[in-house]
Amino acid sequence: MADTIRKHRKELVRMIEEFTTDHDINPAKSGHISITIRRNGAHRTVFAPLTPSDHRSMLNVRTKIRRAYTEMAAA
Repeated sequence: MADTIRKHRKELVRMIEEFTTDHDINPAKSGHISITIRRNGAHRTVFAPLTPSDHRSMLNVRTKIRRAYTEMAAA
């Protein structure tokens, strides 16, 4: 189980670093993962599942990260 979580975290880091290297990944109280990304002094938090149930959940997280990063450019 620990290997799966470690592998999931590496995948999240690769996904986030497509957009920014200025980020934090922390466990959330709800059993999820809290991802905070920063751009130009602004920050957004996106939540990801601790263990994804299927490949679509990771695609959804990537979309949330991309959208949050893009919104910070407009703000």
